[in-house]
Amino acid sequence: MAKEVLALHIYGMEKDGDPISKPSKKLEADDIEECIVTAVTILPDLMKNAMDNRKIKTNVTIPA
Repeated sequence: MAKEVLALHIYGMEKDGDPISKPSKKLEADDIEECIVTAVTILPDLMKNAMDNRKIKTNVTIPA
């Protein structure tokens, strides 16, 4: 779920023209004491492709 959320957030930032932050510095052991830290890797190009090519359901009424 974290991958999807992060990828969607990055997609939104790119679409809005916002700058993408640089990766944070390496964390020291004291900074993460009693924390759970994990890397989240995303592929922004795949999310962009999925969002740009998604199907959108539309109802249309055509007059007789």
